[in-house]
Amino acid sequence: MLIALGATSACLPTSQVRSVDTTAAQEEPVSQPDDWESAHKPLKESQKIVADTVIALASETPIVLGYFTNWSHARKGNCSFATEQVDTSILTHINYAFALVQAVDENDQVITEPGSLDENSRFEVIPSHEEDESRLYGEVVALKKKRDDLKVLLSIGGWAFNDEPTSWIFTQLADNAERRGQFIRQATKYARRYGFDGIDIDWEFPGTPDRGGRAVDKANFTALLSEFRAHMHAEAESIEGQEELLLTIASPAGDTFYQHQELNKIHESLNWINVMTYDYHGGWDKQTGANAPLSGGKPDIQTTIADYKAAGIPANKLVLGIATYARSWGGVKDLIPGGTASVPGPHGECGEESLRAGEVQAWVKEGRYQSAWDDATQTPYAFNEQEQAYISYENPRSIELKLDYLAKENLAGAMFWAIDLDEFRAGYPMISQVYQRVMSQKEAVVASDLPQMPDSAGAASAAE
Repeated sequence: MLIALGATSACLPTSQVRSVDTTAAQEEPVSQPDDWESAHKPLKESQKIVADTVIALASETPIVLGYFTNWSHARKGNCSFATEQVDTSILTHINYAFALVQAVDENDQVITEPGSLDENSRFEVIPSHEEDESRLYGEVVALKKKRDDLKVLLSIGGWAFNDEPTSWIFTQLADNAERRGQFIRQATKYARRYGFDGIDIDWEFPGTPDRGGRAVDKANFTALLSEFRAHMHAEAESIEGQEELLLTIASPAGDTFYQHQELNKIHESLNWINVMTYDYHGGWDKQTGANAPLSGGKPDIQTTIADYKAAGIPANKLVLGIATYARSWGGVKDLIPGGTASVPGPHGECGEESLRAGEVQAWVKEGRYQSAWDDATQTPYAFNEQEQAYISYENPRSIELKLDYLAKENLAGAMFWAIDLDEFRAGYPMISQVYQRVMSQKEAVVASDLPQMPDSAGAASAAE
C-alpha cells in the first residue's frame, strides 16, 4: 500500500528557515469519548418531522475507511493488533489487506514466471496468510455485527505484490479478455464466499516499467475494471435482493505513476478511488521532506487531487489518503526540510515501516525530539540534533488542515493506512479526529438545507 515517489520528489532548499512549532504541547492524542455516537443528544420530537428530508439530503454518507493488515496480529507485545481491537464506531468501511493472485496451469500447478503461461493458464485469488480463510476473514467480516452500515472490502494485491517476484501477475492477467473474465468470475465468487461487500483492486502501478508494468496496461486496466463492474452488476441482478458488490482501487499520488492510467475512463466503473496521498518523500530520498505535503509545489496533495479532478473524476469519487505512520531519515546534519541524509532514520517500537505518528508525538512531548512546523508543506517535523535524525509525521494541526482541504474540495472522505498504526490503545486519536470532523460537516450541510420548522415547533424548541 505504501508507495515511493523518490523519482519525482521536489525537495526544498536547505537554506529554508525553521519555523518552530508552537503546538508541540498539544502533541498528546486528541481525547475522544469511548463511544462518539453516544455524545450526541437524540433528536427532539419537533425535529423528527423532517427526518425524511434529512435522509434525502444525505444521499451519500462520508467515507472513513481504514486498511486492516492481516500481519499486524503477529507482532509482539504492545504492537500486536487483534481484530476485536478495531473500533467500528469511527469507521464506515474496512479494507482487508491483502489477498493475492496466483497463476496456475491446467493441472492446477502454480506458474512462477510469465514465460510459462499458455492458453490454458488462469489467474485466481488466494489468501496471503495461512489463517485468512480459517479465521481472519470471518473475524473482520463479523465486525459488521457491531455497526449495521459498516462495509468490509477485500483488497487484492498491494505494494509488495507489485514488486518482484510477482510484479508480472497483474499485467499478464489483464492482457486478454478470456483471462480477465475468468479472474473476475473467480474473484467475485471468492468475495461472496467469505461475506465481503466489495473488492478493492490494489494494482498500484499499472504501466510503470520498474514495477512490472507495460504500455498495454493503460487500456487493459480500464477494460479489467469495466468488465468487473459489468459482471458485478449482472451477478447482483441474478439473485433477487442481492446487493451489488462495491468496486474500488488504490491509486498512486505521483504523476509518474497515474499518467499510465486512463483516469478519465476508469472512474466510471468504480464506486470511489482511494488516492494514496502519502509517501511523497521518505528514507529512499537523499534529502528530507514531507511524507504527506498538503502544499509546497508539485508533487503535493493539492496538485495530485487537482490532476485527478482535471481528468474528469468527480470529487465525490475521490477519497483522501492519510498516513497514521511517519517517515524518517538519519545522518542529517542540517535538520530542516531538504537537509541531506546519509543513513536510514529511526524505527518505532514495532520495527521497520511501523513508526507510528503517535510515537513521534510522544517523543516530542517527552522532550526526546524537538518539533517544528514547515509552512511550505503545512506539516510538522521532529528532529534530534544528537541523533542527527529527522522525522516527517502528522499531528492534530496538520490533520485539521487536510480536513479543511477535504471539505473545500467536497471529497468523498478519508482513507487510512493503516488502522493498526494509529494509537489504538489510546482511543485512535487520528481516526477519531477525522471521523468526528467529517460527520459533523455532513450534519451541518444537511441542517443548512432543512425546511423551516413550523412556528409552534420552533416556539416549543426555544422553550426547552
